[in-house]
Amino acid sequence: MSVHFLDQHTSRQAGSAPSDVADPSATERHWAWQVPRDFRPLAGSLIRRIVLLAVLCMALVLAGQTWYLLRQHEERFATQVDGIVRTSVPQLATALWDIELESVQRQVQAISTLPEVGHVRLRSATGPVFMAGDPAAREAATVVRRVDILPLPGQGSASLPLGQLEIVGNPRYVMREVRATAWQVLLGYGVYTALVCLLVTWLLRRRLQRPLEAMARFAAELTPDHLMTPPPRQRATLRRGRDEIDLLADGFVKLQTGLREHIDGLDEKVAQRTDELQRLVDEVYRLSRTDAVTGCWNRRAVEERLPQEVERVQRYGRPLSVLVASIDHFRERRQELGPALTDDLLREVARIGRAVLRNDVDWLAREDGGQFLIVLPETDLSAAMRLAERLRLEVAAIEMGRGQSGGIAGAESSTRLSASVGVAQYRSGEPAHQLLGRAAEGARHAQAAGGDRLASV
Repeated sequence: MSVHFLDQHTSRQAGSAPSDVADPSATERHWAWQVPRDFRPLAGSLIRRIVLLAVLCMALVLAGQTWYLLRQHEERFATQVDGIVRTSVPQLATALWDIELESVQRQVQAISTLPEVGHVRLRSATGPVFMAGDPAAREAATVVRRVDILPLPGQGSASLPLGQLEIVGNPRYVMREVRATAWQVLLGYGVYTALVCLLVTWLLRRRLQRPLEAMARFAAELTPDHLMTPPPRQRATLRRGRDEIDLLADGFVKLQTGLREHIDGLDEKVAQRTDELQRLVDEVYRLSRTDAVTGCWNRRAVEERLPQEVERVQRYGRPLSVLVASIDHFRERRQELGPALTDDLLREVARIGRAVLRNDVDWLAREDGGQFLIVLPETDLSAAMRLAERLRLEVAAIEMGRGQSGGIAGAESSTRLSASVGVAQYRSGEPAHQLLGRAAEGARHAQAAGGDRLASV
């Protein structure tokens, strides 16, 4: 028996030949590198994130600078108030003690002209109130200092103040300072950030985006017909160290080499696996047509081979005979011997049957139970009867307990075995099952007559 396997790769190539001839560019279009709609370049994404981070950093720097300016303004305002206390408060105390209201107003006006001061308000102990500066600054008071004006030595009781001076910081001055500093930060840091982002953009596009696009195009256009196409090498690697893109290209080269070696050895592996599979199929075929106990052909093999023998006889007109040998009283013998010794008995009968056969011509099969079939091509009825008699005598020589011809050892009795043999020769136009039926009928006639004899039908 032989099994043929279809080369699917060859059949696919043969089946696709007409379409390839009709449209030779179909494969190229199929493997063409196309950018998907949702494609987002890695370099562009990195650039956007770098710009966002730079803007956030600039905002943090601006916030820190603003906080620093406010603290600095508070310190300058405190210093300015201390200076006013040292210089202007004694003059105000003298003017209030002398009730020189115009002088008090001039001094309040002078204090309000300082850039850090937004509004000045003086409430005297006698009731008059003096104000100068921007009233809106007092409403948006961020920094306010209040100083009691005490009498000078020699002017009366030092515990009773002459009035209270309220100094409010100038928010507009602070905002101007903050805006000026913010513009400085924005211009300086912004220009620096823009230059860095442009440089990073150029480097990312040159060193990352273009090599990755070339590698992606190479991977998308890689086909089985162009498997060994080398990956793109757009960058000089001798003047610098190797990076991830170089390792990716080396990985493609290693993968291509491994695939080529695998494909080169694939035919040999396929042939090897085919031979192994063929041997397994042949072995399964043999086991499915072999009797497990005796190693003879089984009923399925008889159904395949006997019709072939009959067909050969019909074609060439040569004689064909069939023997059916059945062990007498097989059921009783099986109960007496048990399963193991019964199998030994069947194997011994099969050995005797093989001994009387001609090599590569006659063949032996086991039917059901203790019944065997011998097919004798190129043998007429007289020769078949002689061989059947020899077989009967050999089986009769077997003893259960001890044997003269390889007896079955281990049985408790020494009763002799016997077999009845039916013989039939092929008749012209007779089908295989009818020939086999006549031989089986002869065996039944021999057993009905007492067994241990021959019968031809």
